[in-house]
Amino acid sequence: MTANRRPVIVGVDGSPASFGAVRWAVDEAVRHGQQLRVTHAIAVPDAFEPATDEHEVALHAAVEARNWQPGLHVTTFTWCGSPAATGRAKGGAPGP
Repeated sequence: MTANRRPVIVGVDGSPASFGAVRWAVDEAVRHGQQLRVTHAIAVPDAFEPATDEHEVALHAAVEARNWQPGLHVTTFTWCGSPAATGRAKGGAPGP
């Protein structure tokens, strides 16, 4: 039997519930000996809106994950697009 080497993937939006999902995903990653991929999807910015550093949401979740389980390999990705469409398109895709 071949082990599944795909990471456990969790999407975050900065809400308290998404940080609960991160903790659950961390526990699953450790339980199965997998890495954790924290993803955050953002809408394509409007030319008239001020730019914000949306990657901060994913980075904060990764810090929480590492605090919850030190030693866990965690990667972060921020994608442009709707969360649902981005999750389907990018969530299962093998990452770098």
